[in-house]
Amino acid sequence: SHPTLKADNESVQVSMLKLPLSFMENRGQLPNDAKFMIKTPGQAVFFTLKGVEFALNSGNNSSIVHMAFEGSNPGQISGEEQLPGTANFFIGNNSSRWITDIPTYGQVRYKDIYPGVDLVFKGSEGNLKHELVLSPGANLSNVVLAYSGQDNLSLDNNRSILLRTAAGNITDAAPVC
Repeated sequence: SHPTLKADNESVQVSMLKLPLSFMENRGQLPNDAKFMIKTPGQAVFFTLKGVEFALNSGNNSSIVHMAFEGSNPGQISGEEQLPGTANFFIGNNSSRWITDIPTYGQVRYKDIYPGVDLVFKGSEGNLKHELVLSPGANLSNVVLAYSGQDNLSLDNNRSILLRTAAGNITDAAPVC
């Protein structure tokens, strides 16, 4: 007799959440201002020079929350820790419009978003995290992350920012140094 593989939906979802997040470079398959994107169930995150856009979907509800870097340098966004897999977009039957071999990365870096300050986004186990990387002498008081598009913004008991929308919530964990 041959062994049978059985996986219920919950165990598949748990396994998926343990995978690292994959940042996909924009090679023409995304909106023009997006440089990178990640997609998780019910959410897409777009990384632009002006900030980060969280597109949430739940049932018939959709919401877009923006995280802007007030007073920042436009700078540049680069992918780091290239992953072995690539992405392909085969949309329609015109092969000249297909986009293939799109590199994917384990993290993206906003270089010198403020003088001497890089902002790095990475993720694992289904969670997106951001880190501020300071060079010697950098002034952390220049850093201002502003949110817009949410229905409500509050602090929870752990001092994390909770952004509530009709399509779901986003939690920005309290900073740790």
